[in-house]
Amino acid sequence: MIIETSNEDILADYFTGRYIAYIDYVSSVDEPIGDKKRFILDVMSKLDPFVDTFTSEQLAMYVDKYRTHQPFTHYYSKDVPKSTIVSLTKKLNQLVRNIPRPDTSVGKHTVV
Repeated sequence: MIIETSNEDILADYFTGRYIAYIDYVSSVDEPIGDKKRFILDVMSKLDPFVDTFTSEQLAMYVDKYRTHQPFTHYYSKDVPKSTIVSLTKKLNQLVRNIPRPDTSVGKHTVV
């Protein structure tokens, strides 16, 4: 699994279930905790408590948004008003921004 490190990619992987699938897989093959697994567990530990406060409509909206790539304007309604979407998205981005990214550079070489 390649670790994408933009906020958008992290949220997409989180809300589409890719991180849970990866954790389930590495647990089934008893893979040791490496940078990827540590990063994903960190993302989940930061986002899960916040996402657990979402209403079912809010959660469904975020899952659908990251699966279909619809703009948030598509979801504005009386159930999930624009101000709520803006507030939730701002908080999600803040949480993700504060998560240290793993070093994914390949073949680290120092040129002297």
